[in-house]
Amino acid sequence: MAMRQSSSHSEHLSRFQKGKLVDSGYIPTTGERAKELCRQGPNALCNLSQKKSIARECLQLKVGIMNDANAAANGSDLPIETEKFFLALKNRNTIKNMPNATLASLLSQFTEIVTILNEHILQLELAKASTMRMTRQGANEKQKSLSAKELLYKSIIGLKKKIDATIRLSINNAGADTRNYLVTGIKLESSMVGRSFNRALVPTDPGHWKCIYCGCFSINTVPEDDGLIERNDILISNFEVLDKVWKTFQQAKEQAENAGLLLPPNPTNPFNGNTMKRAPSAPKGNTIESPRLLCCCINNTNLNPGLSDQFNGCIAKCRKRTDQTDQRHSMDLAEDSSLEVYTWGGDPKESTCPSCKCICNKLYRVKDIMAIALAMKQSNMRAMMDNGPSPSSQLAQFIGQSFAQGKQAADDLQNIQLHRQSDTSSINQSLIQDIFWDSSSEYVT
Repeated sequence: MAMRQSSSHSEHLSRFQKGKLVDSGYIPTTGERAKELCRQGPNALCNLSQKKSIARECLQLKVGIMNDANAAANGSDLPIETEKFFLALKNRNTIKNMPNATLASLLSQFTEIVTILNEHILQLELAKASTMRMTRQGANEKQKSLSAKELLYKSIIGLKKKIDATIRLSINNAGADTRNYLVTGIKLESSMVGRSFNRALVPTDPGHWKCIYCGCFSINTVPEDDGLIERNDILISNFEVLDKVWKTFQQAKEQAENAGLLLPPNPTNPFNGNTMKRAPSAPKGNTIESPRLLCCCINNTNLNPGLSDQFNGCIAKCRKRTDQTDQRHSMDLAEDSSLEVYTWGGDPKESTCPSCKCICNKLYRVKDIMAIALAMKQSNMRAMMDNGPSPSSQLAQFIGQSFAQGKQAADDLQNIQLHRQSDTSSINQSLIQDIFWDSSSEYVT
């Protein structure tokens, strides 16, 4: 794929961002990445010592990196921007004394440069693979170990992905309202950040393959819930044992009462040895845990437009579901070579594949699926009502007015009673109309 010439490095980066990354979700700015990279503490993605280690390694591999920048420039300012990065690093002593914020800012900008360099190298390898016959020599070349520079690129791109996923998670969780979780989804755990779709984690029930929010076949179960079903089974099994013990006691007690015999003692709880004083409570919704489902759309997309399927991160490999009654999983569509593939178009290039464009990353409980569907329908209906308040707002307003009018009516009735002995006829006619129901009017819902 030929690279269009850009007039500046920023345009060069922008084209790659829009054409290659935008459909994987929200694209953080270099400032946002620098802020996240600047974080310190046990939960930091990259602490200061690790950042300094990366910078020293970059300085050590400067010659090879500059060669890649010149090769990938295509008329842009990429080599100049790369040289500025190394000028800022200067030497190992400068890196040693560099403040955390400064180093985070430099590395954040360098992650964009590495993204372009790695993309250029990938294109060269693809071009070489397409013209080279798969001989034994070719197979051996594919199996060779990565160089120090390639390992550096890989680690930096991996760090960038983690940073972007963390930023997206914070944005996603900022909109996850615990009071309205049916519409916004529940908050992701930190271990779920940046998690890609995994074939091994597809729910066994086909009814749970599609995301209740976006409708894509991108749902995974979460390993964090491993053992949940077993724990629920234990709760239910324990209840059944206790229930049987209590019912046996109740039956013996009734028989003793009918026969006039001494009542049997209360039974003993077989699990803790305590005396049972009442019937056991059946496990309820707050004690029976519900499995959670995670939509992985945001982390699965085709990052290489027009390139071989083997580099396509889309679950369906961008294949079209031409028949809406076709309920095969996206994984099955990916293996069906007879299906048409969504194209990339525009300038900069953008994917038309709905699975790639989807940025859903919702987490929800299986037990809430029906409630979520209802809540989303109600939310959509409210959003469509542009000519007045929502039904819930109307109801709240009506109830509020009813309370206010009721209080006013009580006060007015008290005034009537105070005036009744003196002069009832002096009561204002409008006051009576305010107190009593006007039969000529009706409440409109």
